[in-house]
Amino acid sequence: MSTFKDMVAEDLDIFINADEFAETHQLNDTKCLCIIQSPSSEERAVGTGAAYDMYRGLSGVKLTVHVKTADLPELPHEGDTMTVDGEYYRVAQCIDDMGILTITLEGTTT
Repeated sequence: MSTFKDMVAEDLDIFINADEFAETHQLNDTKCLCIIQSPSSEERAVGTGAAYDMYRGLSGVKLTVHVKTADLPELPHEGDTMTVDGEYYRVAQCIDDMGILTITLEGTTT
């Protein structure tokens, strides 16, 4: 009998699927399917309940990357530098949830 975790592991390709939202990106030196989200600073402020006006004039980039844990040769850690398609970011957070990594990255605008 399979456990829930076994069933989720078998279904990871459903979540990270090129026919839906996933695309091939270069994460450090590894090409892999992943989903990248890049909310605007206004969207991030609304999510925290803060007034957006206090963030005007600030710049920066925040990305959230969802990728299968098995697709990366090593797990990123908070404070590490990571590249996405050749652009450098700092790892703010990395969570492994049943075989899918959710990596929050921060960078500066150019």
